[in-house]
Amino acid sequence: MAATITSITKTGYSSWLFTWTGTEPFYVWRDGVLVLDGVSDTETIIEGTDAEEPPAIQVLDSTETDDPLTVAYPPFGLLQWRGDAAVSYYRVDRYVGAAWVTYITVGESGDGGYYSAKTPALVDAVAAQWRIIAVDSVGNESEPLPFTFSITKHPDPPVIDMSYSDGTGLLTIEAR
Repeated sequence: MAATITSITKTGYSSWLFTWTGTEPFYVWRDGVLVLDGVSDTETIIEGTDAEEPPAIQVLDSTETDDPLTVAYPPFGLLQWRGDAAVSYYRVDRYVGAAWVTYITVGESGDGGYYSAKTPALVDAVAAQWRIIAVDSVGNESEPLPFTFSITKHPDPPVIDMSYSDGTGLLTIEAR
């Protein structure tokens, strides 16, 4: 990562001063909106919606995408597969309720390149099932290529042990 948050300080009821250091250009996104681009030492105030916690942001360096749709809530899945020149099109199915439903069709260009389809927003802690089916010019279908996504947007933090020594004045932190 090109940028590091070195401090976050509360400056108002829901205002937070973020201080950054970095050696490469970086971009700061909040809810899909670019709020800062910078390099080296930078300070900026970002308004939050909570008086107790700073706003959630995502920092990208110059080697990553600056497309807010890929970093903003909600998360998406990306299905990718290698094509075949003999295929007329690919059908992308989504498992909804208790049945497979066609989500989208992707045309074949005839060169057998790589293809992809972006899912709609994924739901936290719910498995999403998808499949790709190749269809030829007379309607024959291939065996499905399955995909399953399961995400956790806010995983539990690691459990740690802390101990303080009165004699040394040191706080020891260990992962369990």
